[in-house]
Amino acid sequence: MRHEDTKQAMLRVLVDRILHGEGATSPDQRQRAFDNNDVAPPLHTVVDKVTTRPAAITDADFAAARESGFSEDQLFELVIAAAVGQSARLYSAGLTALAEAGTVTAEDMRQVLAVGVSHQQVRDALAVCASFNTTNRLADAFGFEQLSPAGFEAGAAYLIRRGYR
Repeated sequence: MRHEDTKQAMLRVLVDRILHGEGATSPDQRQRAFDNNDVAPPLHTVVDKVTTRPAAITDADFAAARESGFSEDQLFELVIAAAVGQSARLYSAGLTALAEAGTVTAEDMRQVLAVGVSHQQVRDALAVCASFNTTNRLADAFGFEQLSPAGFEAGAAYLIRRGYR
């Protein structure tokens, strides 16, 4: 049985809220977007791009989905469901690879653990990767403005000085 840490429990609560909570879309619509399965066009284009290539989503993709009857609130919910669904699948795959030593060999893990990294820290790193994966998918899907190189440098300098708090 796999050890479940706080991050896995929090992800399960998040997924449950996305799939079963109140919303502008039905739980069935959110489940299909979450799974990227059986989503009708033109919404399929948006959901598929969120899960496979979020930077490729265009205003025209959203416009086509709105023209087919989806509201902004509904599109927002379905994009969130799709992004979290893909990130949850990748997070699960990473945990499975660690547990089964599939793509990460036992020797790889021994080397990581030998330098003082704990099993919990490896799980934490996967959770951070899943969180950033979700954030990046949403930022790409919604066209968030990216920082300039100077902005990234300023952010890096801040983190070096203060760390994550």
